[in-house]
Amino acid sequence: VVTIRTTDEPGPVTINLSRRLQADVTAAGIFEHLRALQEIADRNRGTRAAGTPGYDDSAEYVAGRLREAGFDVTFDEFVFPAYSEETPPLLRTPRGERLRVGRDFVTLLYSPSGTASGSVTPVDFESSTSGCDNSDFVGFTGGIALVARGTCFYRDQAANAEAAGAAGLLIAQPSERGVIRGTLTTDAQASIPVLAVSDSVAAELSGSRARMEVNSTTRERTIANVIGETGSGADVLMVGGHLDSVLGGPGLNDNGSGVAT
Repeated sequence: VVTIRTTDEPGPVTINLSRRLQADVTAAGIFEHLRALQEIADRNRGTRAAGTPGYDDSAEYVAGRLREAGFDVTFDEFVFPAYSEETPPLLRTPRGERLRVGRDFVTLLYSPSGTASGSVTPVDFESSTSGCDNSDFVGFTGGIALVARGTCFYRDQAANAEAAGAAGLLIAQPSERGVIRGTLTTDAQASIPVLAVSDSVAAELSGSRARMEVNSTTRERTIANVIGETGSGADVLMVGGHLDSVLGGPGLNDNGSGVAT
C-alpha cells in the first residue's frame, strides 16, 4: 500500500478513507475473490499468467467488481514479452532416467530453446559467486556447466557459461520442496538452454554425462493494467497488487492475495 501526498501531513479525507478501507477488508471478502480467481484459473489451464487468457479473464473480473463499487475503470495497455514452453523440458541422467519437472528441475523463465549433452562440469561450485565472473570458467572444456545459485544475476551466469563454450547451463539451488523457477530476463545475453536443478540432482550429475532440452518461445503480446479511480482532491490513497499469476499456478499467493485484499 502506497500513500501519495501533495501536502506534508495527511488530510482528514485521506485518514478517514484509510480507516474505512481497513475496516471493510475482511477474511470472508478476501476469500470470495480468491475463489473467483481460482475458478478463472481452472477455466484456463490452471494459470492466470500475463499474456494468457486467464490473465484477460482476471482483468475483466477485477474491472467488473471495481465498477460495481463505483470506481471509474480504465485499461492501460502495454506490450509484454510473454514466455511459454511449447513442450515440457527434459533432463536425463547418465543412466537415461528422465528427471521430474518441478521437483528435480525446472526451466528458467526466458531460457532460450536448445539441446545440450555432455559432461556436467562444476564451476567454482563452493563459492557464493559461482559462475559470476569469466575467470570462474578458466579450464572449462565444454559440455554442460554446473554453477551454484550465487550473488549475481542468473543472466550473468548464463552469459559467462556460453562465452566459455558451454552448450547448456544447470543452476543448482538448495531445496526440500521442489525447485524455484528463476528468471533470466528478456535481455539476457545468452542463447543456451538454462535449467535450475535441486542440490541433490546437482550432486548426482556432477562429473557425469547428462542431456537437457528446452523448447520455448517468447512473443510480444498486448495486455493491460486495470486502474480504478474514485473521488477527487489533492489527497490520494493508492492501493495496488500485481494481477498476473506465475506460469506454474493460479497465483493465489503471488499475488491473488494482494488483488483480493
